[in-house]
Amino acid sequence: EKSIEDRKNVLLAVQAMTDLPEDWKLVIVGKYTPYVDKVLEHINLHHLENRVMILNSVPFSVRVFSFQSE
Repeated sequence: EKSIEDRKNVLLAVQAMTDLPEDWKLVIVGKYTPYVDKVLEHINLHHLENRVMILNSVPFSVRVFSFQSE
């Protein structure tokens, strides 16, 4: 499983959510690192809890199914 790290710029994607339509959702999947605390802080500060999900581990088959269901 890949980890959520600063170099992947996940925080930038979360910050962009404030400028996107309310019905847009963001799902971030990866192993937790200390960087996730920074991302969660931004999510909470900007009340994005219902629009951004961070999942620690999701089997590949479930990820494929989830995107096919949309």
